Amino acid sequence: MGQPRILVVDASRSFLAGMRTLSAEAGIDCLVAERMAGALTALASGRFDLIYVGTTLADGDGLALAAQCRQHPRHEHTPIYLLTTGEIARTARQASQAGITELVARTDRLQIRRHLERCGGVSAITRVDQMRALVFDDERTSAVHMVATLTRAGFTVSAAADVEEAVAMAEAQSPDLVVLGVHADGAGVACARAMRERLPTLDGVPVLPVLGPGEALLRPALVRLGVTEAMHRPFAAEAFAGRAMALAHGKRAIDRARSGAAVREEAAMHDPLTGARHRCFLEHAGPMQSSAARRHGFPIAMLLLAVDGLDTLCQAHGADAGDAVLAAVGDLVVTLTRREDIVARQAPDTFALLLAHCDLGFARAKAHALRERIAVLAPRGLAVTASVGVASDPDDAHREYAELLASAEAALARARDTGGNRVVTEGTVEVWLPQTGRREVVEA
Repeated sequence: MGQPRILVVDASRSFLAGMRTLSAEAGIDCLVAERMAGALTALASGRFDLIYVGTTLADGDGLALAAQCRQHPRHEHTPIYLLTTGEIARTARQASQAGITELVARTDRLQIRRHLERCGGVSAITRVDQMRALVFDDERTSAVHMVATLTRAGFTVSAAADVEEAVAMAEAQSPDLVVLGVHADGAGVACARAMRERLPTLDGVPVLPVLGPGEALLRPALVRLGVTEAMHRPFAAEAFAGRAMALAHGKRAIDRARSGAAVREEAAMHDPLTGARHRCFLEHAGPMQSSAARRHGFPIAMLLLAVDGLDTLCQAHGADAGDAVLAAVGDLVVTLTRREDIVARQAPDTFALLLAHCDLGFARAKAHALRERIAVLAPRGLAVTASVGVASDPDDAHREYAELLASAEAALARARDTGGNRVVTEGTVEVWLPQTGRREVVEA
């Protein structure tokens, strides 16, 4: 049986990178695509054991892609999971009709890991647990003995012939353990020093030096490099393998703890319903972005996008319907925003978008595009519109972040007061138009 293959289709590059990492840990070949066109090309290339699809893609719809997958003979029975942000933006019936196997919150890493474990099977667990070791010893007999011992213990072992090759292999392979033969010529110490100085990413990789009876004087030099563990020749193979395995397992445990902490930290910074950042993140990052814009002379813009009539909608259709609308709008806004921009939930019905390197013209065009996409979104069959207030800080201006936010808030208030479902930029005024019999917002 070959290596399991999965396909992940989502507009978020950071999410795709995370899925690659999780798949690699499970020993699964992961193909990714950001657009529907790329996904269809991948589907034609062969069979997949599992498929993940985002709700909103840059050039299409996740449910439409799932329906096309089901029409392909290879994927008629392949599990297809729809990645959602909070509540699903379509009815469960529509998802079922498209051939979706299950709805999965994109932030639920535990559930996704379980899928991958089932897909990879026992062989995947074996691959995950197999440790990688790098051995450098300029005495061939000693090197051969250590490589053989580690291989019998279940390590995947690489051996380097000199210091430069050892450093290059360590950088390329990211081993779980580095074993150094230390002799009077000092090559082992030189290798440890080169790795510590030139490869800061390997700070967490344990180094196990093996010293002979006459090399004890080199131990202080190793300690100064942060290498505190050591073994002495001659050694019992079982003792050497046990020490190596303990160090490698300790490194893996620390990696898992750090990974879990990073996932929890990332989740804590996001609103679980909409996928946008929490307001407190914007309050911290917004002033820094504004200061950077003034310091380096580039324009920034603020968009405040509010869902029209959300309270009325919740009263008529229930809180669940309101959550579905917010989840759909949030997913759309996050998906259609550049990676360098900040999207935060500013209020229960309002999203703030801080756009770097963005002048007023681009910001206005972005606001109109978002408003038009939301107008045809229709989550749960409900008509939804949005009002957007736009403010920009040109590259020759020196406004504080609070002033930029206040301008956007004033523009949003005017958009809502004049009927909603429109974009208002700062510097506009309301005028009475006799031909329409109503007040309209026009450029000042």
